[in-house]
Amino acid sequence: MLVSKNPFTGVINAQFDDLADIEIQRRLEKAQMAFENWKNTDFEYRNNLLSKLSEKLIENKSSLANIITDEIGQPIKASLSEIEKCAKTALYYEGKIEDFLRPDSVKTESNESMVVYEPLGVILGIVPWNFPFWMAFRFIIPTISAGNVVVIKHASNVPISAIKIEELMLEAGFPEGVVQTLLIGSNKVEQVIKNQIIKAISFSGSAEAGSIVASAAAREIKKSVLELGGSDPFIVFPDANLDTCSASLVEGRMRNSGQACNSPKRVFVHKQIEKAFVQLVAEKLSNIKMGDPKDPNTEVGPIATEKGLEILERQVSESISMGAKLIVGGKRANLQGLFFEPTILTNVQPNMPVFDQEIFGPVIAITTFEDIEQLITLSNQSEYGLGASIWTKDIEVAKLLIPKIEAGNVFINQLVRSDPRLPYGGIKKSGYGRELGSYGIKEFTNVKTIVVNYSK
Repeated sequence: MLVSKNPFTGVINAQFDDLADIEIQRRLEKAQMAFENWKNTDFEYRNNLLSKLSEKLIENKSSLANIITDEIGQPIKASLSEIEKCAKTALYYEGKIEDFLRPDSVKTESNESMVVYEPLGVILGIVPWNFPFWMAFRFIIPTISAGNVVVIKHASNVPISAIKIEELMLEAGFPEGVVQTLLIGSNKVEQVIKNQIIKAISFSGSAEAGSIVASAAAREIKKSVLELGGSDPFIVFPDANLDTCSASLVEGRMRNSGQACNSPKRVFVHKQIEKAFVQLVAEKLSNIKMGDPKDPNTEVGPIATEKGLEILERQVSESISMGAKLIVGGKRANLQGLFFEPTILTNVQPNMPVFDQEIFGPVIAITTFEDIEQLITLSNQSEYGLGASIWTKDIEVAKLLIPKIEAGNVFINQLVRSDPRLPYGGIKKSGYGRELGSYGIKEFTNVKTIVVNYSK
């Protein structure tokens, strides 16, 4: 049973039975049939459909944003922005597909040598709940643009979003079977991966679940792309603009109530500015509005699930018991819904849960450093490697630090964000492969080498 439950009101929005095995097979066969036609469509046809998809997203922006907010409690203003980002991504790929997939000519001893990019077939996308439309569309758009078709296994707590995504694709004019939703629980994922129709798998979610999916894919010798968790370092040097930096930290960490993989989860502040910086962060945090996610002024909504809230409570309380200093927050908020107070912890050290584990909640964990070598050691002392954000006026120092930071993305004086124009992904237990940009569209293609010698 897939249940959509509003984390603010506690009301069940809807519930659905898992698809029966026979229906799963029917949808996979439908996808395969759709692929046989879709792979031969021309770039102009695909471009026109991407344009229509963007239009449909914007036309339905309000209703789609309300679905997100009802299912996961994301503040409505952020949900609207999420839909806008999906629309922008469709427009970004429109008109660029042919260039991105253009064959590469290579000079060799033969008359012709080239590399072409051909679609693989039916790709399974396993999508998380925390940005239910964006996380789906950033996989869907480049993957189908390359000529593949997709089936989506969305998170079990956002079935309404999952259904609406398929409906949107049909409304935009995409042929039936190019994008389909599989309403199934995690217990049926392996059988789908094993199905011969599935040619590759994209997974976004936790490292633990990603390992299970990647193992299942490997047993079938099928390619997988993993976008997993993160525990991104947010590095503040003494010369940084502390007012701007602290504002960005609060914005980034409170986004979606801290439930974002690329949120700045471990904050490293130079010891000489710690007191001033913590004070600025506390002041800005005190002005954050937490409450009804449908209120356009709300900045922090509820945690999406009771289980997530319980994990967050344990991580914070254990860290405090190990020596972390609580500045503000640290407990459930006295509000209707699954709220956790925006929290600041200082004196955070390795081996504490808020340092070692991914924290999905509005918690700012601050650690001090005294020199570059200590900073590098602390920043890389994580099993994750998704992104890093460096704040300093000395750009040369920041650039020298970039190759020493173990991460797939490094942003200087800016929060880490996914951008359709740039490849996005991580290393270590944050995953492998890349989404978005010209790199993402090629992830699920057969990179085929062609060599031609003219007959004599």
